[in-house]
Amino acid sequence: MPVASSSRRTFLIAFASSAVMTAAAAAGERVADSTAVAERVRRLLNTASKGREWTTGRGVRRWPIIIAGEQQGTLWEDVDPRTLGIGDHWEAGSGLRVELVHNSRVVGMLRLNHE
Repeated sequence: MPVASSSRRTFLIAFASSAVMTAAAAAGERVADSTAVAERVRRLLNTASKGREWTTGRGVRRWPIIIAGEQQGTLWEDVDPRTLGIGDHWEAGSGLRVELVHNSRVVGMLRLNHE
């Protein structure tokens, strides 16, 4: 019986830890307003340029999105960044990840740091 009791205790500790970590993450989580994100992305894309094409180790072509001299995202198709629409966005690390849409398809991602 001691094994079952020990297993149950371990499960309960892990379960409680998970709940505490989830609550802590939610308390510190930033909520990004969709309109503000779309406005910021639109402003950045108007100044963006497409960098030099490169090929991944698996033979897939990619194009960097260059904004103010730095790579801020990646295109998966050869499209002009100024013609892209904005898809969904979510928190990731220290900023946001924003889907870039062309002809109703996601064709790239843009990284936004929190200001």
